Amino acid sequence: MAYMHKKTFDIIQESNITNYLDDYFEVDDLIALPIQVLNRKGYYTQACRCGSRFDIVNEWFANERIPEDTENSNYLEFYRAVEVFEYEIQGNPKYKYRLVRRDKPTHAGYILFLPGVIPSDLMEDLDLPDGFYLEDDPYYENIDHHFDNNITYRYKKCITQYAVSWNIDDDETSVYDTLEESISDMRVLYDWALALPDLTACLQ
Repeated sequence: MAYMHKKTFDIIQESNITNYLDDYFEVDDLIALPIQVLNRKGYYTQACRCGSRFDIVNEWFANERIPEDTENSNYLEFYRAVEVFEYEIQGNPKYKYRLVRRDKPTHAGYILFLPGVIPSDLMEDLDLPDGFYLEDDPYYENIDHHFDNNITYRYKKCITQYAVSWNIDDDETSVYDTLEESISDMRVLYDWALALPDLTACLQ
């Protein structure tokens, strides 16, 4: 894991200085350089992922009990859960059932761009390298209108949010093989980002 400055997009590996990392966000080492170039050129990103080499263990919470009987064993298998038990959340008793999931490594990755910043026609005309593809999903942003009589009217505006995604199909590939392929992919993505036109002037 590395850290990227929120304004300058400078990358550092770590720091033991108290509060020093408050102005940084975490980024996967492998994808840090493409993310740096994209943001410095005005292709502002919101989130990214470069796959995982090992299992991921997360917890989920629900308002109904998750079935644990034999009849519904395929439900747990689908969610790849290794542990399920009732767990009360203080202050939010509605979601009191806890599901602990252990997910297999995923070799997929994505870069999610900040919605409403980059013009749609420009995003849709991006010439992506082989193996990378563009996704678009609706993003709903709350818009507030303030009137003279102190009344505020809020509505949701639909904005298209774009993501660049990729995948490595073979889930049984060894850790070192997937790392090698991921490094190769990130080098391709880095070179692609370097060749993109700079948008910073026109976005200001």
